[in-house]
Amino acid sequence: MSAAAPSRQGPVESAALLEPERKHVAALIADVSGFTEFVETIEPEILFQVIRDFHTVMGRAITREGGTVVNYGGDAMLVVFNGPIAVSDPERRAVRTALGMRDGFLGHVVDWSKQGFRLGLRIGIEAGFVSLGTIGFPGRQELGVMGRAVNMAARLCAEATIGSIFTSERLANELDGAFELRPMGRLTPKGFSRPIAVVEILSERDGGLKQDNDTGRL
Repeated sequence: MSAAAPSRQGPVESAALLEPERKHVAALIADVSGFTEFVETIEPEILFQVIRDFHTVMGRAITREGGTVVNYGGDAMLVVFNGPIAVSDPERRAVRTALGMRDGFLGHVVDWSKQGFRLGLRIGIEAGFVSLGTIGFPGRQELGVMGRAVNMAARLCAEATIGSIFTSERLANELDGAFELRPMGRLTPKGFSRPIAVVEILSERDGGLKQDNDTGRL
């Protein structure tokens, strides 16, 4: 998924969105593993129903936290928080959405496995400033998001193991210990020149307890 990610929500009609706007957002990319092989072996009608189930589960988690779907295809989607709709704590909202996506997806895995479908979910999250506005041509303009945060979220998603949620240590340190985390070491994502420290998000802590009594940081 590229940094210039077009919306699949349909044409944007608001003139207020035509000019690019610089905003700090949290970007989340979710991807279904095993999808290419799945498409090769399944009837189109069944495939369509599985995709509908996937989007329904993802949609519940996204709507609950006020996210905006910028792009979704059959097996992946990009969601941003704090753009174009302003929300508080976009990083935490993105993480809670990812956990809801993962848990909701797992609820379908058992049924899919009984039908012989081997599908998994992996998620990457990053935050930062992006340019957000409409792209396209007269008569067909859609929401687009461009920036490093989108690219990094995509790379983190690609590095995540099945069933995992990966983010950067920098973003993890903004969560004030509200979530259970696991350091995953350093890696240099494809297309980036410097390595970053990667963290796996495991679960939300009860009551948002801090990870460290003084700082809540890793």
